[in-house]
Amino acid sequence: NGEATDELNFVKIDGHNSLVQEAVDEARYVSLGYDKKVVVLENAYFMLKPKPRNKIESEQNYDELKKYIQEEAQVEDVIFIITVANSSIDEKGAILSLLKLLESIV
Repeated sequence: NGEATDELNFVKIDGHNSLVQEAVDEARYVSLGYDKKVVVLENAYFMLKPKPRNKIESEQNYDELKKYIQEEAQVEDVIFIITVANSSIDEKGAILSLLKLLESIV
């Protein structure tokens, strides 16, 4: 029919200004018309040590992100990427520990 269809739905979320649960919700939304969905959570300040102050910190629901990593991160049609623009990552943080555990399973 001559129509080109993207095979990928790409969503970028700034973790410094957005709640982690928004990124998780976006990963859970059905991607209509696309084979795969990529959700990038950039500037994940909460992964740093020491964790910098942020005005949205009191609203963050890290349990929702942890639950997603534990139960849903292996969904084949969603690629969830977390980026940190600093090398001072908290190596003992709960979220990084879950990601490492997931990496060893995959």
